[in-house]
Amino acid sequence: MSNPNSAAASSWQVLEYYDSGLPIVMNVIEDFPPKSVRDRFGWLTVMSWKYNATQNHGMPTPDVNSQMIQLESAIDSIQADELCVQVYTKTGNGLKEFVSYIGDRNEFMRAFSEALAGQLRCPLEIGFSQDPEWGNLQTVQRIHLQKE
Repeated sequence: MSNPNSAAASSWQVLEYYDSGLPIVMNVIEDFPPKSVRDRFGWLTVMSWKYNATQNHGMPTPDVNSQMIQLESAIDSIQADELCVQVYTKTGNGLKEFVSYIGDRNEFMRAFSEALAGQLRCPLEIGFSQDPEWGNLQTVQRIHLQKE
């Protein structure tokens, strides 16, 4: 089956800005996915990892960053299995967010748990909200990429 996640092949833009005097780095897909992808993945999923912002000018320490890279690899494997479309990440001021759209929460969580089994224990909070129009991504792109 061909990969319906054309957003996975989308180009990404790296953005840098400041929040409360601390740097924020954001990677966001530039192209809004086609309706066929949006229809399949209607749940906004935000994975939040809080870390100590008093060190390293609000950015994760090398050890924490290494763990975050492992987590992102797990998310990439789930995306490769066509269970999610990652749309942006945001890092800085004591918070890393991995933002994706998924189709089925139970299937996603099962695959996510399997991808991380025995590898990584991290202080992760996962929030789900229905967003069939992908309004969150539209807002992020409009604000950060100056898209109309």
